[in-house]
Order: sequence, then structure tokens, then C-alpha cells
Amino acid sequence: MLMVEDKLRDHFDYSLAKLRWWIYSILALLLSVTSLQQSRVLGNYSGIALSHWTIATQTLRVLKRIVGCVDARGDLAHGSHLDSFACSRH
Repeated sequence: MLMVEDKLRDHFDYSLAKLRWWIYSILALLLSVTSLQQSRVLGNYSGIALSHWTIATQTLRVLKRIVGCVDARGDLAHGSHLDSFACSRH
């Protein structure tokens, strides 16, 4: 009787170990797929952020010219609109 219980216990342990291996394998596969998907999404967001960064850089250049024009010509609100932007061409 004890021998049958040992065989059953060994068989159960083997089956449980195999089941655990399959569960871990499936979880590893799901984690890999998820990380690849997130890498792709982050790559897309990086491209969008880079394009917005270049737009922001151009905007800052224009603002710098306007501020430089205000410093050179005085207050922008009191001068002629066309005259105040004339200094940005130089």
C-alpha cells in the first residue's frame, strides 16, 4: 500500500512540475509580447515627441527674434506693426 502511495505522489509531483513549467512558459510568452508591443508604442510616441520638439524649437526661434526686435526698437505695442518686424529681417 505504501508503494502505491509513493508512486501516486511521484506521478502527482511530476504532473505538477510539468503544469508549472507550462504556466511559466505561457506567462513568459505573454510578457514578451506585451513588452514588444509597448516598445512599438513608445517608438511611436518618441517620433511624435521629436516632431513636437522641432516645432517648439522653431517657435522659440521666432519668439527670440521678436524679443530681440522689441529690445532693439522699444516697446512693440507703441511702434508701427510693420516697422517692428522689420528688424527681424536683419
